[in-house]
Amino acid sequence: MTGLPGGLKRMWALDRAFSPLHIIAMNNHRLNRRQLAVAVIVILTLGTCCGAPAPQTGPELNILFQIKLRNQYDILCLKTEGVYPDSVVVLPRESVTPVWSPDHSKFVFSQERNDQFDLAVADADGGNVRYLTADTANDFNIASWFPHGDSIVFATDRNGNLDIYSIHADGTNLVPIIADSANEWHPIITPNGQRMLYVSDVTGRPRIWAFDFPSGQRRMVFKPDTLTADFEPAISPDGLFLAYSRLVHGDNPENFDIVLYDLIKNTADLIVADPATDRYPRFSPDGTKILFHSNRTGVFTLYMFDRGTRTTRPVNTGTVNSSHGDW
Repeated sequence: MTGLPGGLKRMWALDRAFSPLHIIAMNNHRLNRRQLAVAVIVILTLGTCCGAPAPQTGPELNILFQIKLRNQYDILCLKTEGVYPDSVVVLPRESVTPVWSPDHSKFVFSQERNDQFDLAVADADGGNVRYLTADTANDFNIASWFPHGDSIVFATDRNGNLDIYSIHADGTNLVPIIADSANEWHPIITPNGQRMLYVSDVTGRPRIWAFDFPSGQRRMVFKPDTLTADFEPAISPDGLFLAYSRLVHGDNPENFDIVLYDLIKNTADLIVADPATDRYPRFSPDGTKILFHSNRTGVFTLYMFDRGTRTTRPVNTGTVNSSHGDW
């Protein structure tokens, strides 16, 4: 994983992950019958040993996430119908940061090829992989779809630093949106498609900015605390709330918390505060819950914050790392 900035290397340098779930098939490199049987037995055994949670039910669980079962990251999907896999496929290359399309018919992700990451799209079942980019740049860091699902924004280092580009979902019309001397990454399109939230270090520390597509203007979303850095914005389905990861500069450089910001009242609510690393918030489709990953048990696993009850519960368990969920 050469060429990645140090902070992003740390973000992706999770060790191993496990949850006995449905492994998505993202190519035609399928296991033979004997390999498939062995893989299923291993996963079911690990699930029993690791104390896999009882199956969750309801529309909230259709969660894509990255997991390092072997010596590379793969993408899994936690389904509502159960926790055990019905197919196991070995991916030939590392695949990370999956994001559902608006209609959940497909997802975008980054896959490592020739020591750099390219952007790819797969159908919801993991099949029919199409590469959107194929060059010497790293195209990665959590992409985001426009509301109609026709285009995607993503971060790339093709100009030497991190810039934000857009591309059609068929791989055509690659266009820079923000390309300057600063680093801009983690773009998120608002539900109405009129604005894009993103992270920029143009003022020194990472802050959350908004880009207005009609006018082309940029502005900082809120006045930040001088002792914090802000990462990984997520916008609620109604467009009224922003969730993000906040790093407080101090003795622990990995102490990330989750903040919920009211874009109408301009007020911040610290919803997840723990000595551990809590990162990458994502709203549920109905906006009532927020998914994130945390290493509070010693490994990264997925957690869910309920906005109504203000309670947090684990989504999956295990002795290895899983992270960067999307639903």
